[in-house]
Amino acid sequence: MKILSALVLIGICLTGLVVILPADTAGDWYEKGLLALHNASYEEAFFDFNESLRINPTSTWTHYQIGEAYWASGNPQEAILSYRTASEADESNGWAWYGIGKTSSFFGDLNTAEKAYKKSLSVDPLNSWAWVGLGDLYLKKGGYIEAAQAYGSAVVTDPTNSEAWKKKGRYHDELKQYGSAIQSYQYVTTLDPDDFWGWFSLGSAFRDAGMFTDSQKAFIHAYDLNPDLFSNTILGWGTVYGLTGGYAS
Repeated sequence: MKILSALVLIGICLTGLVVILPADTAGDWYEKGLLALHNASYEEAFFDFNESLRINPTSTWTHYQIGEAYWASGNPQEAILSYRTASEADESNGWAWYGIGKTSSFFGDLNTAEKAYKKSLSVDPLNSWAWVGLGDLYLKKGGYIEAAQAYGSAVVTDPTNSEAWKKKGRYHDELKQYGSAIQSYQYVTTLDPDDFWGWFSLGSAFRDAGMFTDSQKAFIHAYDLNPDLFSNTILGWGTVYGLTGGYAS
């Protein structure tokens, strides 16, 4: 008989046939769940993660990933419950606290969200996403100075976090600090030349700064990346410096 892998159990059924059964560990199911989640196969991910929990019910990371699957599949109510279970299983899991923060913010519970983000950073100071969450929260509260500090910490903590740079750019946009906004968006397009929103936001910032030639080039780049998304976006966005050199609504 050919041995398929080391992770097998060989059982002999009543008929005398040899049956090969996979000897899945909690880690095996967890890895399968991560792959399913990455592929947006949420039902498969839930099954795999729950099989992992059946073997190791106190795994903080499995509970966290179930929360991520709920969040990604549009079920924030279940997501926050899983994030809370993950934090209870291990208070030092900064990502669990980040999950509590983002879902609490989604539900408008900004005080709980702020506490959760700060708890995340207290156990994991290098979590740039928690800084981004804090920045978003402070903007909702009208705390522009605090938001600037949070976004600044996010990009310092992880300069490769393009979402942090985009949020920083939007902050400067809102305050009409177009030079700083342009720098942030340019960094986004350097990190990921295929980032549609990086190019579109850059075009917008150039336009607002009166730099129409540069605006046109950035908008053209965004259009080339995703013509449908570009067209759908400007329908509800107003006028942009058009692809033919004039303003198009």
